[in-house]
Amino acid sequence: MRKTALLALLFGCVPATVRPVPAAGPAVVAARPSAAPLACGAPSHRACAAMAAELRRQGPGDDPLTALQLLTRGCEQREARACYGAAMQHINADGVPRSADQAQSLFGRACEYGMPEGCTDLGLMCINAEGMARDEHRARLLYTRACDGGHPRGCSELAVMYVNGEGGPRDPEGALRLFWTACQAGHGRACSQLGVMVAGGAPSPMPGRDAAFWLAEGCQRGDAYGCSQMARYGGRPPSGPVRPPTAPTGPSPTAVTIH
Repeated sequence: MRKTALLALLFGCVPATVRPVPAAGPAVVAARPSAAPLACGAPSHRACAAMAAELRRQGPGDDPLTALQLLTRGCEQREARACYGAAMQHINADGVPRSADQAQSLFGRACEYGMPEGCTDLGLMCINAEGMARDEHRARLLYTRACDGGHPRGCSELAVMYVNGEGGPRDPEGALRLFWTACQAGHGRACSQLGVMVAGGAPSPMPGRDAAFWLAEGCQRGDAYGCSQMARYGGRPPSGPVRPPTAPTGPSPTAVTIH
């Protein structure tokens, strides 16, 4: 019973209101009538997420509906990446009407089955009140699980909550460590947030590296927030090509507030 209650706490964010059922079809989308039966997930077959990825391509030939069918089938067989892929299609209205309810359920299953990215994105839905009441406590638990699982963005979002005292006590020192961990792992927003903390008087994790340095690191990793803050703290945006960001394409990351 205690395990069930804990899982409900992590994954069962309570909807704010009872919303009408959208006009979208069921979660399992039928494949095109002409498509041959596709088997995936069983011990003798390939992973459903890998097969679904092969159906997605730019231009003619892109088949999001059959891909979603495969992802849904894989999720039913506890394939975490399939659950996550299905959630992304629902949250991004990719081939199906947007459904925060479906995305919430699928991100939760991905998290439960061991994919930390699912924990992070479900935490973002909780903190941003997407299809549910804002729940800082659950978001903090989910970000903790994601960070413990090695997801840099989960660590960065958890650090934001530490700084702002959301879902628990404020912990600026813990936030600094988490931003540093995520920045080292290549998460641009974490580097930028580290710069803001250093500008506010926090000790730099690397001697001689000031706020402008960390903002430049974030900017170089594709974080627009870091680029926008550089001039304020005495730096310049990079003139060369910007490295791609490492954050997933889920809900927008949160900007830290320094108190």
